[in-house]
Amino acid sequence: MPLNVEPRFVGFAVAAVLVLALEFSLMSAGIVGMFSYLIADASRRQGGVRRAVVSLTAQLANTIGRATGTNITNAQAGFLLVASALLVWRALGGSLWQK
Repeated sequence: MPLNVEPRFVGFAVAAVLVLALEFSLMSAGIVGMFSYLIADASRRQGGVRRAVVSLTAQLANTIGRATGTNITNAQAGFLLVASALLVWRALGGSLWQK
């Protein structure tokens, strides 16, 4: 983290900018702020964003392998993570393209 900024302040600052400057709803800004906090915290603990993503996909692949009995690669776990996030976003009323 540059200048040793705490991850919680990163999340709060992102949410505040979204609400005050860009007029996002509090719920949307809170969710984006929470993800900003999680990314900042994981990158601080793992030594960078890339290492955090590799660790996340490895843990996800291991968990899916234990649950299903079939081992999958880290890339497949990453794809499942992104696809699931997009499906949840769509189910909650989000749109990938503005109408």
